[in-house]
Amino acid sequence: MITLTLPMPRLGETMDSGTIASWTVAQGESFARGDTLLELETDKTLVEYPALGSGRLVETLVAEGDVVDVGDPIAIIETDKAWPIVSDQDAGASTSGTTAPPGIAQPQSSPVETVAGAETASLADGVRATPLARRLATLAGVDMQDLEGTGRRRRIEASDVIAALGGGKADRQEFLLLHGLGSNALSWGALIASLEAGGARVTAIDLPGHGTNPDDAAKIDDLVDCAVAHLRTHSGKVHLVGHSLGAWVAAKVASQIPESVSEVTLIAPAGCGPEVNAEFLRGMAEVEDMDQLR
Repeated sequence: MITLTLPMPRLGETMDSGTIASWTVAQGESFARGDTLLELETDKTLVEYPALGSGRLVETLVAEGDVVDVGDPIAIIETDKAWPIVSDQDAGASTSGTTAPPGIAQPQSSPVETVAGAETASLADGVRATPLARRLATLAGVDMQDLEGTGRRRRIEASDVIAALGGGKADRQEFLLLHGLGSNALSWGALIASLEAGGARVTAIDLPGHGTNPDDAAKIDDLVDCAVAHLRTHSGKVHLVGHSLGAWVAAKVASQIPESVSEVTLIAPAGCGPEVNAEFLRGMAEVEDMDQLR
């Protein structure tokens, strides 16, 4: 096992800092590859930070609500290998004395020394809320302390602010967004903001082999299984939105568990013109592996 320092990653080209929304793994606890270590909040969205290997969270260097610059250390972990982490900070010297390339989580000598003095700024109100919810609350003059969050881990979302303005409870349509080939969940930023402004609850995931998802995909069903797993975490029916490769996945997911899907929107799926080609969609949903798509 080696000890690594995890930096605040850059989640978008214009990102300079991010907020620690919540730690989902406690200090001292073990985690498996693919587990969510923490939730990061930017000015546009909320993103899960997955574990790229198995290990243990030795120490958290920043608290929930802290705003951290890209590249600054956020945690120390023990794991079996180095993790490729996107940041602006060089990893520095490894335990062997060689210089690690930029963007690699930095190995630490043992015993671990606490990294103190990270420049952070705590949120004054201590309220967990999405960036859009905060903007709406500010514009409407709503006190965030008076709101009850309906999001994950009681996070306040835009729909909660809208419901408070209307004097009722949030009745939100749920969306699951599936990106295209070579893309990732961050590509949906503008659509997420628009849907959340209308009171919807939106989830955008990284499919296997894309973005921060550590899993590989050898066939379409690997992507479908990932989407199905996320869909099953929703209590009600979900509107599936898929683009390109994500459209193929959405079609197969809808055919597998139609009872969990309210609507399906396919954006630029290959083979669809002005009129929906039902036979093509049916065939696309029956694909077993990538070779059948060539």
